[in-house]
Amino acid sequence: MVRVDGRSRGPDDVILTLTVLAPEHVGLTTREQPSLFWYQSKAAKMRFELTIMEAKGIEPILEIKLQNAPSDGIQRLRLSDYGARLKPNVEYRWTVAMIVDPDNRSRDVVASGVIKRVDPPATLKDRLGKSSPAEVAFVYADEGIWYDSLEALSDEIENQPQNKGLHEQRAVFFMQVGLKEAALHEMKLASPPPVPQH
Repeated sequence: MVRVDGRSRGPDDVILTLTVLAPEHVGLTTREQPSLFWYQSKAAKMRFELTIMEAKGIEPILEIKLQNAPSDGIQRLRLSDYGARLKPNVEYRWTVAMIVDPDNRSRDVVASGVIKRVDPPATLKDRLGKSSPAEVAFVYADEGIWYDSLEALSDEIENQPQNKGLHEQRAVFFMQVGLKEAALHEMKLASPPPVPQH
């Protein structure tokens, strides 16, 4: 198993969960500059770092440090925004970390996964050429290309934020690889708000 999840009890006794949205094995992409996604259970006023390293590398290919962690929910980072590129057939470990105590980094809340860029199979190119935008995520998933599948589905959600069915699809997608908290978050977005009682 290559995916690692992070948990910590915050200063106000709230449990903070950090989960990279990746399969438990090495996840695949066909893109030089894919998007990476993670789930954060709470917004947090603490420093945040994202690092991408070649599995056998010493220096990170990307290291981002932010003063405040993003808001809660599903987060996205586009490698194209930072000029980072993945080489073909190289495994990279990507890590997100919340720095609870800058003087004691052993307390960091850390989550990580592994991504590998591969050449798209001929069957994938053929199927994508015949697919509607709504089908693209399923084609990638069927071909075992996790990151591209999640990116295609998330692009659809960004284009149609009110489409609850897309959030349901993403919840199922997460459940299939054991990402339960992210799936529950998506199901909340998919369900209608409660009717006020009079």
